[in-house]
Amino acid sequence: VKHIDFFDVLTYDYYFNGNQIGPHSPIHGGNRGNIDETMKYLVCKTRQPSKLNMAVPFYGTFWRNATFPLEDDSDDIWKPMGSAKGPFAVRWNELDRNGWEKENAKFHEKSKTSYIWLPETKHFLTFENERSLKEKAKYIKNHNIGGFLIWAIDQDDEENTLLNVVSSADICSGKDKDIVEYLC
Repeated sequence: VKHIDFFDVLTYDYYFNGNQIGPHSPIHGGNRGNIDETMKYLVCKTRQPSKLNMAVPFYGTFWRNATFPLEDDSDDIWKPMGSAKGPFAVRWNELDRNGWEKENAKFHEKSKTSYIWLPETKHFLTFENERSLKEKAKYIKNHNIGGFLIWAIDQDDEENTLLNVVSSADICSGKDKDIVEYLC
């Protein structure tokens, strides 16, 4: 740790290779890991939170034929994969042309993630949007984390919708760079 400037921590694809459907970049919840568990572990090991950057994906992950009866926001968003096909990745800038209407996104408070569930086609999509990125910026600031890593910037749209959220986020806590904000 003393010989590096920073670590880029890949805090996404928690459910990409598994037997469950769920958010690919959840801050909290789930049984296959999440951002909070990952960052806490690394901060407690290194004792240098400012050297850790949280990666955010500028793409979504979706499944077809998902049996996903999400009743409301209090329901657990992680479900057994069953006969679902996927996961498949789709770039943020390709969501609309692939039939995903971003304005229909819902927000899962427990995991702090955005998603679209289409019960008529049994498609489930999890992705970053303005709201979920703002939650990640709050997390970075509240836990004295170093900053963001974007994967991948060319997947944003022509208006730089996601980049604008990340680049304008107030993530500086104003605290000493090595104050640990976790109970280790």
